[in-house]
Amino acid sequence: SSVFTKNSEIKNYFNIWGFNNYAMGRILSKNEVEKYSNDTLQDIEEAPLYLELIHHPTLKGAKIVRDELGRLRPALNYSTSLFPLEEESLKEIFKSMYTARFCVKNEYAYRYGSSIKTTKYLPKLIGVKDGCYEIQNGHAYSVDWFGIVSKLKEDQILVDIAERNHIKYYRGHPDDVMVRIYNGAKKYNADVLVGTTGDNLFQDSFIDKMIDFFEENNADFVYCYDLPMGVPPFLARMTTFKKAIETKDEINTERWVGYLNRPEIYSVYEYKVTDPLYYHPNWRLTMDYPEDYEVFKRIYNELYREGKIFSIEELMTLLNNKPEIMKINKDKMQKKDPD
Repeated sequence: SSVFTKNSEIKNYFNIWGFNNYAMGRILSKNEVEKYSNDTLQDIEEAPLYLELIHHPTLKGAKIVRDELGRLRPALNYSTSLFPLEEESLKEIFKSMYTARFCVKNEYAYRYGSSIKTTKYLPKLIGVKDGCYEIQNGHAYSVDWFGIVSKLKEDQILVDIAERNHIKYYRGHPDDVMVRIYNGAKKYNADVLVGTTGDNLFQDSFIDKMIDFFEENNADFVYCYDLPMGVPPFLARMTTFKKAIETKDEINTERWVGYLNRPEIYSVYEYKVTDPLYYHPNWRLTMDYPEDYEVFKRIYNELYREGKIFSIEELMTLLNNKPEIMKINKDKMQKKDPD
């Protein structure tokens, strides 16, 4: 009776049960939100993943139910909130993540101390070896005999592949992409940078043409916006790249092109494309969204033949003849470079 007194710190009914800053959370994909969540994605921006928080009780959708003894009882719902998660948000979540101890068997995770009766509802952790684990403040540990824990090394799948195949590599700054690219190129005494990434699968045909264009014009930086997103590479001189790094004002430089596309400072040239077969600046041929993956699947189902590499000409001919393929990801926006 004295809970809601004048001097009480409890101002809301739900805080009696300690709901104030607490919620149950889970990270869901778009398909999982649509399938499992009580909330909708209406008016929420597109993102790779979403954080769902289930928190304060609400009268919305309240109903009368029967309990285990058959008695009628009021049943309240919970409030549900969804937040779009970009890469930076996911990194912050992972930095503070912790779990109870869990075990893995045949790539299925289950609660420490329990046993597997069925895998139907168990999460699958692909590539994780059998054993017991826990995560504390974003670091993963293995739980060995007598509860002794040892910190696991960071994954280095690409490094392992590179070493097995005698491919040179460089591991740099985890967030500052510009510094990572520059130092990697500097390690191998490069004079010119050709920017291409693993999620752009169809760049090779235009690299040589743009390198020739770069050298013919003695350029500092060359770009092309006439081809589909993901097809043209970027080219920059190391001296220009270094100057851009010295003038940038942030560490997260995943979108680094805007620091170099400065014609008032550098010798910048645009590589133009006029052939209607290739001129499709509004198409996306890069991998950021599930819809992009669907586009790539359609392309490979149409063109891939074992032992044969299809050309950019074959690709563009296919997409011109079957415009429905590029409608799959036409509403997806590319992240913008800094002004």
